[in-house]
Amino acid sequence: MASKKKTYIYIGPVTRFGKEYEHRWIAETEAESPKKAVSNLHYRYCREHGYSPTARFEFPGELQLKINSFDRD
Repeated sequence: MASKKKTYIYIGPVTRFGKEYEHRWIAETEAESPKKAVSNLHYRYCREHGYSPTARFEFPGELQLKINSFDRD
């Protein structure tokens, strides 16, 4: 059985080689783990801003797990 995806929210800066590209980026994604969520956010940021998916970006802000009252296991 596949693991259930959870919704993650990222709020924070986007940096590349120590330079801040965006001060406060807010994005949401669904993923099986926090590591996969960051990967999804990286791909999305690159796509939305015209960069190659192989471009290096860091997301040093806070990754939060979104809790919905209607979620059931």
